[in-house]
Amino acid sequence: MRPGAIPVLVARSEDAIQPYVLFVGTFEPRKNLDTLLRALARPEASAVHLVIAGEPGWRAGGPAELANELGVAGRVRFAGRVDDSKLDALYARARGFVMPSLSEGFGLPVLEAMARGVPVVCAAAGALPEVAGAAALLHAPSDGAALANHLGELWADPGLRADLARRGLAQAARFSWARAARETAAVYRAAMGLR
Repeated sequence: MRPGAIPVLVARSEDAIQPYVLFVGTFEPRKNLDTLLRALARPEASAVHLVIAGEPGWRAGGPAELANELGVAGRVRFAGRVDDSKLDALYARARGFVMPSLSEGFGLPVLEAMARGVPVVCAAAGALPEVAGAAALLHAPSDGAALANHLGELWADPGLRADLARRGLAQAARFSWARAARETAAVYRAAMGLR
């Protein structure tokens, strides 16, 4: 394997039923994968399994190497880049979704998870608090202890997962491509001085 390459682990048949929390995104510093992996190494999140869907971006670092160093590699699976049908299947089987980003312009994966009824844990950074509203467990992006606590709570509490899923569906319903188009057109009209 070339230096910096991410091993893509194919799920074995015995892994197919193993619950997991899902992360979706390109591996780059602002996605904060290091904090996520360090949170998994904390006692509060010691039962949590993680599937990471995505591929290296700029300055990707070595999430697989860090998972090994932290002793969590046995609970982390790298799915690599996945097509839409495989992504749908990953969301459908996920016990939760996590996005610990330091900064997001919008955070579409959070909305995708909520629209599918998947409970969300995400950072209170960038646009994520607005997208997630009161339908997610929020943490400061650099607070690995809070992230570990949220992951542990989500993992262990089916009532919490059901409540977050219900709130997430309601929050996701507030967003639509039609609304985005209307509001974008209104911004352009205002910028051009049109009514």
